[in-house]
Amino acid sequence: MRRLLLPLLLALPALPAAACELKLEDAWVRPAPPTAKVVAGFGRISNPGTVDAELASLSSPAFGRVELHEMKTVDGVMQMRRIESLKLAPGESLELAPGGNHFMLFDPVAPLAEGATVDLTMTLACDTEVTSTLPVAKGPQGDSAGKHSAHEAHRHQH
Repeated sequence: MRRLLLPLLLALPALPAAACELKLEDAWVRPAPPTAKVVAGFGRISNPGTVDAELASLSSPAFGRVELHEMKTVDGVMQMRRIESLKLAPGESLELAPGGNHFMLFDPVAPLAEGATVDLTMTLACDTEVTSTLPVAKGPQGDSAGKHSAHEAHRHQH
């Protein structure tokens, strides 16, 4: 019996590994004066996949550095702290909104006027990148802001 089982197992096709994925929706970046060194971005990061997904880093060609931050009240004082990594289970999401969790985009390479766009790349711990194009706007733009069907690209690196 054992001699028959091994050839059968070897003949089975390899099962594909479930890929991790994150999605950025309803995202936007605040316009800033030309001298601003830091701007904020907002939206919703969600995990539409079937396995846990971890956001390892953020980047943008329009900025020197991009971080994810949270706002918390500690001993009665509101504090902003960097979120080093974010792990979301399938179906979970994190809202990014003014006064709460948000992107911090440091050292813009050019002024950000309303109506411009910014590319933002989320690099996941599973070697997947998700790039989205965010509008520069004074506030959420309803259903059109952050809907990246034409602008969202998944690049898998192994």
